[in-house]
Amino acid sequence: VLVVIGIIAFLAGILITVLRGVVGNAKVAATKATIRKFDSLLTKKMEAFNRYIQDQDVIAAKTNRTPSYVTAEMQRKASGTAQAKVLGRKDSFRRNFPQRFTEMDSPPSYDTSKHSQETESAELLYHFLMKMPSYGADAPDADSFGSGEVADTDGDGLLEFVDGWGNPLRFYRWPTRLVRPQL
Repeated sequence: VLVVIGIIAFLAGILITVLRGVVGNAKVAATKATIRKFDSLLTKKMEAFNRYIQDQDVIAAKTNRTPSYVTAEMQRKASGTAQAKVLGRKDSFRRNFPQRFTEMDSPPSYDTSKHSQETESAELLYHFLMKMPSYGADAPDADSFGSGEVADTDGDGLLEFVDGWGNPLRFYRWPTRLVRPQL
């Protein structure tokens, strides 16, 4: 009887180990699928944004004016039109692909008492992919992502993309240094 109990315990231990591996692999696969989905949306939106900037440059060249994304302040700071365009493009990109609420012209409303800084970039990734203007790119459907891919982990009322374990997937916008830092 003890040998049978030992064999059953050994087999149960192996089964639990195998199941943990299977569940872990499923969570990894689900996370990869979620990242592929929002990466595709992000790529489409960035391409549409770049087309918008190019269109604005063409319109500005035809009318002999500065592009609409370049402000008067940027023109004053820059040493020429080319540099003003770089400043305008960077500022417009920052506002359309924000990483912090402070970078937005009009941030979404949320419960500040429950908000967590750790989830802010994930919330903004969801917000600008799903709710902000897309510059002509196909807008995603509300049901593009399942309940296992989107959640409000900090309870502040803003959804964020989550991995297979339910943790927010952070968004990091690559910083650029196309002009001197003092500008």
